[in-house]
Amino acid sequence: MVVQKSIGETIVDLRLKVGKKRADIARETGLDYRSLQRLEQGDPMPLVSTVLLLAAALETTPDKIIMPAWEAWNEAGQPDFAGEP
Repeated sequence: MVVQKSIGETIVDLRLKVGKKRADIARETGLDYRSLQRLEQGDPMPLVSTVLLLAAALETTPDKIIMPAWEAWNEAGQPDFAGEP
């Protein structure tokens, strides 16, 4: 869960940094508003295609969304993903 939570927090941080509302990002990516809300809350793990869409809408690159999650995972001792979707 540490990875999803980190990705969600990063999405929120980047969205606020570019001054966009959740509805703006949902419209630009084609994601359902509720789905984006759930991603920002850390559930579920986003698909690679979703990360690519989000990166474009957030005016960034996919690594800026993924790397903080990788760092959090390493700091947590690389926990097993068993039981995670």
